Amino acid sequence: MYEQRFDFGAISLLGHDRYKRGFGHAPETPLYPGDRLHLSLSRQTGWGEWGLRWQQVWSRTYYTNTARTQTAESPSYRLLGASLTWHVHRHLEASLVADNLNNSRYLLDNGFNGGPGTEGPGRNVKLSISARY
Repeated sequence: MYEQRFDFGAISLLGHDRYKRGFGHAPETPLYPGDRLHLSLSRQTGWGEWGLRWQQVWSRTYYTNTARTQTAESPSYRLLGASLTWHVHRHLEASLVADNLNNSRYLLDNGFNGGPGTEGPGRNVKLSISARY
């Protein structure tokens, strides 16, 4: 059994292989650095709903040259988000979504050929109004 411990001060998470993700060609592969933990909490009410999201992404190694012989490490990061939806009318709702509330600097996992990836967006807020008929 694969186990790994992650400490966040007073909170500790213990990872184990109960829901192992792995790869199709190697399903017993354990979780590695660069993996993420995403926790969501939401509540529906009579007027709408609200939600909180927290995401932890652990550091990962990436290649710094095209020959794939030199590596560097992308640091770990945490993201915090919140959302609020108000059901104005049976056919109309307004939503307010805020992402990266702690304004963390981080690199996305979209690097070409194992590269570092582009810098993720900073703190941002979106307001939308939706109509359904």
